[in-house]
Amino acid sequence: MNLVHVIIGLEPSGAELFLLRLCKEQLKRYDKVTVISLTTEGSLTDAFKSAGVNIVALGMKSGLDMFRACWLLRQELLRIKPDLVQSWMYHADLLTALVKLAMPRIPLIWSIRCTEVPAGNKFTYFVMKCCACLSSFVPDRITCVAAAAKVKHIAYGYNLQKLIAIPNGYNFESLQFNAEERDSIRSRLGLSSELVLGAVGRYHQDKGQDILIEALAQHKTAEWKLILVGRYCDANNQELKSKIELAGLTDRIILAGEQSNVSAWLSAFDAFVMPSRTEGFPNALAEAMAVGLSCIATKVGDAALLAADTVILCDANVNSLRDALAHLFDMDSAARQALGALASNRVHSEYSMQKAAINYHQLYSELVK
Repeated sequence: MNLVHVIIGLEPSGAELFLLRLCKEQLKRYDKVTVISLTTEGSLTDAFKSAGVNIVALGMKSGLDMFRACWLLRQELLRIKPDLVQSWMYHADLLTALVKLAMPRIPLIWSIRCTEVPAGNKFTYFVMKCCACLSSFVPDRITCVAAAAKVKHIAYGYNLQKLIAIPNGYNFESLQFNAEERDSIRSRLGLSSELVLGAVGRYHQDKGQDILIEALAQHKTAEWKLILVGRYCDANNQELKSKIELAGLTDRIILAGEQSNVSAWLSAFDAFVMPSRTEGFPNALAEAMAVGLSCIATKVGDAALLAADTVILCDANVNSLRDALAHLFDMDSAARQALGALASNRVHSEYSMQKAAINYHQLYSELVK
């Protein structure tokens, strides 16, 4: 099979990292896999190329450049002659839909990676609604990263008959507890006997760092430290620093910023907290579970489906998260480790990368005869 993936860019984020893992699995099965970036070659490009993936960058600079990008995309598809095209996220879905109108014989799969449109993003909402209008007659199938995303997008107006849910998969070789990394990071940060909580995610309203800060402010008598890992979770973020100072937690919260070796930081945590207001399939939670951390997560996206009874679940508000943290603080070390072991067993058995690749292959086989 000659397969083409289309995505807006190749900077490290949930969809892009999953696509990298998926392409590596697909190259074990298919003749040729190409990824077309609508914008530029991003920092993940070398990883894709090293895996044997062909990379094409179209150089789109903004939404105003959309029609030129469509023309270039069509030219590349005519050159590559793929058996199937899969696009990733709303903007790429819309552009591939426009090209598909002129190339109707190539099977097209759209991929939805979120449950709800990011808060406050009116242009993305407009693009999503355009896709909803086209969903009945342009794509052959539409995959959702989460069952919750499927339900939400039916409400947005997407064609029910086209939608299916295929959850993420993970390569667990890179998600292992590492005692050396744990000791190194904790020593560097001056951490000792206190309970070290960790949260991973870019600083954004959707990710709920403000909820977590307010909830922790009600637990000042407990012995804990929080490490925030993720893009914009650093000392240059004055808005975040102000929230921490206002809560009186300056000496309790460590801003680690964006990190390339997230699994090492997971090893440094004693417990993981996901305070998100919205998620699709929560990658950070799955990775924390895989490492064997006891976890708290808000019941958003497919978090409850992923976690089952192996994670402390709560609503996405301060009071509910405060109570979940109280439950965690009341647990002894052995109880937290036992909960983390259950979480790890669940993720390893249900969410391997091999299983996700098989699910996609079965879908492709229905469309490519």
